[in-house]
Amino acid sequence: MPVFQPRDRLILVTSLMVTQTIGWGTTFSQIGVLAQPIAADLGISRSMIFFGATVMYLCAAITAPVAGRLADRFGGLQLLAPGSLAIAAGLAMLSVCSGTWSYLLAWLLFGLVQHIGLVTAAYTGLSQAMGAAAARGIATLTLATGLCSSIFWPVSEFALHHVDWRVLCQIYAALTLLFCMPVHLWLARRYGQLRAGEGDSEIPAAPAHISSGAERTGFNIQTMIASCGALITVGFGIAVIDIFQQLGTARTEAVFAGSLIGIAFVVSRGLATLWADRITPVRLAKLVYLLLPLCFVPLLVCAAMNIALPGWLAAIVALSFGLPAGLVGILRSTFPLYLFGSVGYGETLGRQARMTELASAVSPAGIAWLTAFSVSGALGGLILVGGLAFTGTLRIGRLTEVK
Repeated sequence: MPVFQPRDRLILVTSLMVTQTIGWGTTFSQIGVLAQPIAADLGISRSMIFFGATVMYLCAAITAPVAGRLADRFGGLQLLAPGSLAIAAGLAMLSVCSGTWSYLLAWLLFGLVQHIGLVTAAYTGLSQAMGAAAARGIATLTLATGLCSSIFWPVSEFALHHVDWRVLCQIYAALTLLFCMPVHLWLARRYGQLRAGEGDSEIPAAPAHISSGAERTGFNIQTMIASCGALITVGFGIAVIDIFQQLGTARTEAVFAGSLIGIAFVVSRGLATLWADRITPVRLAKLVYLLLPLCFVPLLVCAAMNIALPGWLAAIVALSFGLPAGLVGILRSTFPLYLFGSVGYGETLGRQARMTELASAVSPAGIAWLTAFSVSGALGGLILVGGLAFTGTLRIGRLTEVK
C-alpha cells in the first residue's frame, strides 16, 4: 500500500475505536457493575474485588516499557491480535474463578497484556500508520475509554437480569475472540507494515518539538505531569460519590452528579478531537492543569466551613472536573507524540506508562485513606498535585521549540 489515504484513516481509527471500546468495556470498566454479584458469589469483600484493578495497574506498569519496545520493533498493530487472545483468556479465567487468588490471577493477566491488547499497541500503531496526522486519530481513539462505561454498564446490567456474571464473562470472552481478534488480524495485514518517516514511506513522521538537548529533562517533566494527572483523575473519579456524601450530599444526588463526569469526558474529548489542529498539546496541558485543581476549591470551602454540599453544586463540580479530566487521557498519548515525535513513540509511551500506571494503582487507596482521615486534607492534596502539574506545563513550554 504505497499511500495512506483519508479513507484508510477512517477505517483504521473507526475499527480501533470499536475494538478498544469492547476491550475496556469488558475488562476494567465492567468491575463497576459486576463487583456486587462477584463478591456475593465468591464470598469475598468488595474492597478485594476492586483490588483487582490495583493488581491490573501494577502489572501494566511492569510490562508497559516492554510492550512499547515490541510495538516499535514489530509494529503496534501486529501486537493487537495476540493481545486480544490473551484478554479473551483472562475473561474465560475470570468466569471460572473460585476464590480470591484465582480472581486476582485473572486481573494479573489483564494487566500483563493491557499495553499489548489495548493502550500502547493501539496508539503506536496509529502513529506508525498516520505519522504527522496521528494526533487527531489518537484523540478520537481516546473517546473509547470515555464511552466504554456508558455502553457496557447498561448492557451488563441488562444482561445480568438474564444470565449470571460467569456466563456474561464467557460471552465477553467470545466477543473478544470472535470479533476483536479477527478485526485486529485484518488491520495488521492491511496496515501493520506502515512506518511513517521510515524507508520509502510517503507518510511524513510526526516531528519532535522539544528543544535539542532537553529531551531527557522534557521526558521527566512530562512523565511527572502525566502521573499527577493519573493520581487526580483515577483517585477522585472512583471516590467522587463517597466524597460528595461525606460533604453532606444525598446519595441519589451524589450518584447523579457523579454520572455527569462520563458525559463531560466524552464532550471534552470530542471537542479536543475537532480542535486537534488548532491548539498544541502544550497549550492544552496548561489549560487543563490550570482548571483541574480549581474544580476542587468549592468542595474544600464546604469542607473547611462545615457547609453541606448541595446537589446542584455537586453536579457543577462533577462537570467542571470531567471536562479537563477527560483531556488528561488525551494528553497522556498526544503529549509524548508532540514532544518527541513518532519515531520511537512506542518506547516513549511505554516508559511514561510505567509511572502513570503506578500512580493509577496507588491513587484509589490513597484517596480513600485520606478522605477517611480528613476530607479537607484529601481535597487540599488534590489541589497541590494539580498545581505541581501546572508548574510542570510552564516548564515544558520553555523547553519546546514551538510554544
